[in-house]
Amino acid sequence: MFEEAESACYVPVREQAWRGRRLVPARTGWDPDGESFGTTARHLRGVGLDVDAWIVLTHNDTLGARHPDLVVRNAFGDALPYALCPGADEVQEYCVTLVEEIVRSAPLAGVVLESCGQMGIDHAGTHDKIQFANWDAVRRVLLSVCFCAACTRRYAAAGLDPDRVAAAVRAGVDSGCQTVDECLGGDLAQLAAIRTGVTEQLRTRLVAASRSESPHVRITVHGSSDPWATGSFATLAPVAGDGLDAVVASCWDPADATARIGGCGGWPPSRRKWAPICGSTADGRAASRRTSASGSTSVPG
Repeated sequence: MFEEAESACYVPVREQAWRGRRLVPARTGWDPDGESFGTTARHLRGVGLDVDAWIVLTHNDTLGARHPDLVVRNAFGDALPYALCPGADEVQEYCVTLVEEIVRSAPLAGVVLESCGQMGIDHAGTHDKIQFANWDAVRRVLLSVCFCAACTRRYAAAGLDPDRVAAAVRAGVDSGCQTVDECLGGDLAQLAAIRTGVTEQLRTRLVAASRSESPHVRITVHGSSDPWATGSFATLAPVAGDGLDAVVASCWDPADATARIGGCGGWPPSRRKWAPICGSTADGRAASRRTSASGSTSVPG
């Protein structure tokens, strides 16, 4: 069920919306017409509950396996098949259309955007067991720097030599360097800026797409303040002022707890899987949001 849940779509896959696209959401066998989300949303609203659509974006095993040219690829040439790379225009178009179609499918109080950016080696799921490799944080970042065709074009456009940078990353993995800066030197700032810029570009487009379909929809994103965030909690830079209403922050790693984002407080990592949903208002003041009481339902991509 986990594999299907993160790759299937529970709203109608309209030919008009997806015609001519390579990336098209997969239908699930038990809901071929994609009516389950709309039906559930109507029932929940009928008993007075708000409904948020939880949309999984770049994390998609099915589409990644079908389109290996559109996934994150590390400096060794290894593809991460669960991680569509938002550096590619086709991936961004897929994410935008997916959000538009889901917001259009039912009256929603909000959307929750997961994997709204570039994923990396830290998948922490059934696909791999990297925890047994005992890689430190530096190695995990280096193994997550993307060298897919789209990203290498972005590096070249920024004046970087992709082949030289890839060689530096490969050397850094085995060098024992203590920081990513030590491994990559002057290239680090540019690489981080490109990576963060891709995530910000995608998030900006998704906020605009959501609001164009539903002007008052509440927008929540899974986010991290780490510019090298490699899981489904994408980099947020900045949090305030970009149209977001709330942030879900990971508390699996205390170093990336909610205190680093918008001044939000978090539950103790040992007691909860998720931190509370917190956000920043337009003037930067922290604002708390409702959690499970809102009657949220999940709509993976």
